[in-house]
Amino acid sequence: MGIFSRKAPTSNKLTPTDGPDKFNGQFFYPLFGSNSINWGGVNYLKDFLEVPEVNGIISLKVSAFANGKLKIISKGTGEEVSRNEPLVRALMNPNQYQSQQEFLQQTKFYHEIFGNEILYFLTPVGMPLNVKGLFSISPASVRITEDNSVPFFQTQDVRAKYSYVWGGQTMDFPKDSIIHINRANVNGQMLTIGTVTTEVTQADQSHLWGIPVMASHQANVRNLRAAYEARNVLIENRGALGILSNGSTDGVGSMLPIDPKLKKELQDEYRRYGMTKGQMQIIMTSLNLKWQQMAIDTDKLKLFDECEADTRALCLGYGVPYELIAAGQTYDNKLRAERQFYQNTIIPEAGEWCDAINRRVEIAGKSWEVSITYDHLPVFQDNVKERAQAMSLMAAAIEKLITNGVMTVEQAQVELQKFGIK
Repeated sequence: MGIFSRKAPTSNKLTPTDGPDKFNGQFFYPLFGSNSINWGGVNYLKDFLEVPEVNGIISLKVSAFANGKLKIISKGTGEEVSRNEPLVRALMNPNQYQSQQEFLQQTKFYHEIFGNEILYFLTPVGMPLNVKGLFSISPASVRITEDNSVPFFQTQDVRAKYSYVWGGQTMDFPKDSIIHINRANVNGQMLTIGTVTTEVTQADQSHLWGIPVMASHQANVRNLRAAYEARNVLIENRGALGILSNGSTDGVGSMLPIDPKLKKELQDEYRRYGMTKGQMQIIMTSLNLKWQQMAIDTDKLKLFDECEADTRALCLGYGVPYELIAAGQTYDNKLRAERQFYQNTIIPEAGEWCDAINRRVEIAGKSWEVSITYDHLPVFQDNVKERAQAMSLMAAAIEKLITNGVMTVEQAQVELQKFGIK
């Protein structure tokens, strides 16, 4: 049973009342709800579940994102602070079923598969800041309706209404209870929709829906599926390796048939040969036999080359260095690729996620903000060591300049601020 019961709801208030599914000892909310997860004719969750390369790349991003430490830091000093506020407690312990890491994993899965993630803040009625729980809702079960009487860029009001399809009914999320983090929608088309039903796909509903990475990589996904299908057919229906025929001919040049008794003897004899222990490898016979190869040379089909090319394209789309999943890479190459992966992909995306949370809580009026850091990971420890050595040399040089009267303490502080040292 998923977190939202499949029973018909008794009211239109959205309140999680049931437990999530348990998988491998961890609690996860269902990736899909009661409605179809087919967006714009493409089932991206099916691609994720069935194509190993898609699954591996997305899972790598999810694990890397969840490796971060979610902190509440001071705006002034950047140091971690302890706040006993409802939102902070919800971030540290999102809900009764998931740890912080499980929550981060699931919401990242949604983002990478669907191009959207919906964060729902459970709060008492009329108390939007008194957060009791934080949930990541499947975008496939969420509907958006908008008042499109005027273009969205001609008003500052948010006129979108978010709803959840549950038990065959559509239930509205309370106002200001949702954070919608999405990828860019470059389509720009806005459609006026009156009543949204479960048959309407996400791609048709609103310009607010982000476009998944896989939307622009369907050719690669289809190629991977076709390559696996071809390899599977070759394995399951490979048939005979070849034809062993009589090379002798009669007086007019016609091939002589092999006597059925001799044919059986040849087949029994053939079973004695092979590459396992106790078998013979070289056939010696006085018979005039002719061999004709029938097995398909898979190298000529270039199936593995096609898989590599498509995997590289998917890695590029998701911002994952191909070296992280490719075989035969050196340790240094892997280390550089992992560092590049965090610096160019994971950390910026984590920053965007934190910005969305901070906007939700109107962080401008607070002395703290939400942040995710990755400095503790082994991949960055060399950087920490190099920075410590550089700071030690800098401190010694500045101390010498101050002692010799070349620089004042105030001037030294100005210089240190250029390097982020306050």
